[in-house]
This record gives sequence, C-alpha cells and structure tokens, in this order.
Amino acid sequence: MSRGRPQVNKEKRRTTSVTLTDTNYDFYKANDLNLSKTLNDAIDAMQKIDNFKLHEIEVQILKIKSDLNIYQEEYKKLMIDIEQKEEIRRSQKINEEYPAFYLRKMYFEGHIERRISLDFMDAMKRDEEIQKFFTIEGRTLIKRDGNKLSPKAEQILRNIGVIKKNGKYEIPQPHFFLVGKGLNNLQFNHDLFLKEIEEDFLTEDLREGYFCKFSPKITDPNLARQVREEYSKILMTGKIEWKGDSDAI
Repeated sequence: MSRGRPQVNKEKRRTTSVTLTDTNYDFYKANDLNLSKTLNDAIDAMQKIDNFKLHEIEVQILKIKSDLNIYQEEYKKLMIDIEQKEEIRRSQKINEEYPAFYLRKMYFEGHIERRISLDFMDAMKRDEEIQKFFTIEGRTLIKRDGNKLSPKAEQILRNIGVIKKNGKYEIPQPHFFLVGKGLNNLQFNHDLFLKEIEEDFLTEDLREGYFCKFSPKITDPNLARQVREEYSKILMTGKIEWKGDSDAI
C-alpha cells in the first residue's frame, strides 16, 4: 500500500465486470486496449452529449417562455383595446337607443294607445242649428244663400274642426291619435308611429334600435337619466328591472 497524501479531486473507482462479444473481445486483445479507460471515456462522451441535449432543451424552454410572455402581453393589450372599443360602442348604443327603449316599453306595456276621433256626421245631420243654415251633401256643408250664421252655429263648426274651402264647409274624417301617460315627457313622430300601428309593423320582436326611426326624445332630464341608467344595466346584464316612477310613466 502506498503511503503519503491522498490525491486531490481523485474520484473513487469501482470495479465491475464487463461482458464483451467475441468480436469486441478479439479487437480489445489485438489492440491492447485499456478497457477501463475505454469504457470511462465512452461514458463521459455519452454524458457530454446528454448534457448538450439538455442544454439545448433548456435554451428552447427559455425561448418559449420569453415568446409566451410577449404573446401574453400582446394578448392583454389587445383585450384592453377590445374592451375599450366595446365600451365606446356600448356607450354610443345607449345614447342613441335609450329614448327608443322607453318608447318601445311604454307602447308594449299599454301606456301608449291608439284611439280614433269621433265622427260628427250623424250629429251634424241631427243638429237643428246646423240645419237652419246648411244643406249636407256627403261630408260637405253647403251654406244656404242669404242666411248669416248664428254665433251658436259658428261655435259648433269650430268645435268639430270644420274646414272652410271655396265657400263650402268640409266635415273632417275621423282620424287616429295617440293617448296615454306614456306620452308625458316623450316626443316622437306620432304620424309615422300611427302609420306603422295601422300596418301592423310594430311587433314585440322588434328591438330598441328599430324605434329610433320615430326620433324619440325624453324631455324630462331626471327621467332621461333614469331611463339611460336602466337601459345601460340591460345591455350589461341582460336583465330588465324597471324602477321608474309610475307618475313619470
């Protein structure tokens, strides 16, 4: 046994048996190879290859993580941009449609109704005061010559809205009009609205945007704010929870 200082960084060696094929054994003997060194060198080489592959994979992982961070940042920015644009679009939709939402609601809940005016034809035929001064042809009152209208007759003509034309007096046709508490603080195109009611165009499957065509406007600022907030909530949640003042409606 050799004496002295132990070698620094000298790796411990182990002994093991190795089985060779006949061909490899003949080659080993013919070339007088150091089998232990040859085996260790081969294992070292294999470790270096594995370490190199491991390093390559680590580099790829780092690159993928870096690319992922970039994509995540782009994704976040894009989502913020989309949300901002969506908020602008939603705000524009609310501003454009909340009076139409109110008009639609008031109509389909029965707060706005269509009525027809009275037809005064039969009343004119029976009225003795009118008979003194006029003959009636169709819907036309033809004044008799030489008779000045009495104040009472003039009042009757004014009350029924008679139209004087070429010396004749036309009894107006009955006409449709809108009534209801839903008309309080709400302006819109009544004529077009009545026309679409008559033609059965207004059905509940029509959304708020369709009612913008009637140019609705809420004239009371407090009611307008309340309706806008409610419509905004509907667009955000899809739930309708009307909390309006019944007097305002």
